[in-house]
Amino acid sequence: MHQYGYTGSACIPMALHDAKEKGLLKEGDLAFLSGQVEAWHLPLQLFDFDPV
Repeated sequence: MHQYGYTGSACIPMALHDAKEKGLLKEGDLAFLSGQVEAWHLPLQLFDFDPV
């Protein structure tokens, strides 16, 4: 929030891009993403990072 303001659903791809640019996420790393859509829904994703 302090850097970009409110970004809504774009915050997850923005965080991935930021981590990649800072060298925190490299090819072959496992990335775990979570977000809250509604009070009872919690989408989760685990993937092997492979930049294109």
